[in-house]
This record gives sequence, C-alpha cells and structure tokens, in this order.
Amino acid sequence: MVEVLIALIVMLVVLGVILWLVSLLPIDATIKQIIRGLAIIIVVVMVLMWLLSLIGYVNSPFPAFRR
Repeated sequence: MVEVLIALIVMLVVLGVILWLVSLLPIDATIKQIIRGLAIIIVVVMVLMWLLSLIGYVNSPFPAFRR
C-alpha cells in the first residue's frame, strides 16, 4: 500500500513539473489551457482506475497501482 501511495505522489509531482514547464512555453494561451486540461483529465482517470482497482472493480493496467 505504501508503494502505491509513493507512486501516486510521484505521479502528481511529475504532473506539477510538466504543468509548470508548459506555463513557461511561449505559446498561445488556448494551447496551454488544452494541455493543462488534458493532463488533469489523464491524472483523474488514473486516480479513478487506482481507486477502482483497490475496490476490485477493475484490474489496473499500471503495475504500480496493482494490489
């Protein structure tokens, strides 16, 4: 269980760094919003899959999130 929480924290830190780097790019604000939105959607889906795998409803394809 500790490994799963560590993997989740690492994933959130990596997402934060990616979003910070995207904010530094000299591109249009609309493109930045699209990138941020996609990153947040991906993280939400991964966390939901992790929670569902803990409950037993789905087998997570991510090895770090398996029970």
